[in-house]
Amino acid sequence: MINKKVYDDDDKKIAFVLSLLESGKPAMWKEQFIRSHMDSDDIEFPMYKEFMAAFKNTFKNVDQVNEALSDLGQLRQGDKGAEEHTTTFRLLVGKAGISSKRNPNHQVLIDLYQKSLKPKLVERIMTMEHIPKTIDEWYEKAILFDNNWR
Repeated sequence: MINKKVYDDDDKKIAFVLSLLESGKPAMWKEQFIRSHMDSDDIEFPMYKEFMAAFKNTFKNVDQVNEALSDLGQLRQGDKGAEEHTTTFRLLVGKAGISSKRNPNHQVLIDLYQKSLKPKLVERIMTMEHIPKTIDEWYEKAILFDNNWR
């Protein structure tokens, strides 16, 4: 932001960030990143936003991920409505870096979600003729049945 005239395109911005990665795991990541974007003698960098997303994803706070995974394992619906509970669950899933979009029938997520819901609500969903197969279907049915009950 300070040297907008110097770093006026994505390649310059990426090169500057890479120049700061001098030792340890960041330096190894830099070398791998450069090698993966080399085409013969030329380097084809992605857009700066894509680069920063990859960089942040690689070096995100490990404690944040572990904390979110722990919170997911301990989360219980309690007196909250399923809609509020599902929002909390989804936020923790995102914080843990688990993607339900790439794998919508993510069985681990479904298991965690079932354990977090009220047992009667899980029982109601499990006795349906067509049991939900994806996490999004579980969210939908839990909210629907909970809202109908309330």
